[in-house]
Amino acid sequence: MSEPEKQQMGDGQDNYGQAAKQVANVAKQVGKNAAQKAAAKGAEATVNAATATVKAGATAGKAVANIAVGTAAGGPWGAIISAAWSMRHTLFKVLICICLVIVFIVVTVISLPAIIFDSIFGLSGDYSGSSLRAAYSELSTNVTQTINEGYRFALDKVDSIIREGDYDFDSSMAALEDNSNIDEDYDICYALSVYSASMQQSNVSADNMVYKMRNIIDQMFVVTYEVLNVEIPIFSDLMEIIGTEIISFVKCVIHPLTDSFFLTAFGVDVNAKYGEFDITYGEAIDFMTDSLRQTLQGESKFYKKEEI
Repeated sequence: MSEPEKQQMGDGQDNYGQAAKQVANVAKQVGKNAAQKAAAKGAEATVNAATATVKAGATAGKAVANIAVGTAAGGPWGAIISAAWSMRHTLFKVLICICLVIVFIVVTVISLPAIIFDSIFGLSGDYSGSSLRAAYSELSTNVTQTINEGYRFALDKVDSIIREGDYDFDSSMAALEDNSNIDEDYDICYALSVYSASMQQSNVSADNMVYKMRNIIDQMFVVTYEVLNVEIPIFSDLMEIIGTEIISFVKCVIHPLTDSFFLTAFGVDVNAKYGEFDITYGEAIDFMTDSLRQTLQGESKFYKKEEI
């Protein structure tokens, strides 16, 4: 003969009729106890309370008789335990579901950049969105607007270099090498994650994030240059070359924005230990960035990085 299969906690069917019966018995038991306590109050109501107690006791006695002997001996708590046991399979499954929901919430909170939740719930009082997508869109606008400010700062710096050095303007502008990636998509998820990690997921705000970016705006699109000289001919009125002259100009280079800017702006060392966790800041940032991307993709099938 084969051995019977071992039944697990969540297997089997519950006895709902038995559970309902036990709950009814609990109510009757509680009624009995309440009546007994009421009998001790007020000298004028003593006789009436005693009579009520006897009646309640008789009714409760019949109810208790319907409960298993061991449960009856335990009083109302015994009946509650008996009812719970009758529903043990369903309760076990419900408990598992509750635990999974709690785990999901906890993992979501610790995985996503804190500044997202600050925007969703208006923790700083600046903005209160209705969804993660709305919060992300608002924060993305803050970041991209600041990046645009950084690009304009770089262009102004080129103009200042030319004018303050009294270099030939037309030749200098013609030689300008603009390698900025202002027209490309920026990884906003990464920027938000770096900032949130730098604050260790607390006391974050959009204003503070933008302030720190603006604080080193000159390092956003780095401008380098070199001075060049060129010999050009001098023409007469008859368009004959009568000599030459040397003019000076500068070749400016606007370098692209890189992830290192955000690390510098928010003071993050990717190799340093992240808080009390056994991971580095770099690992924490990568995890939060990936979690935010996947969450956004799950909320909208049309997710893409925000454009400037």
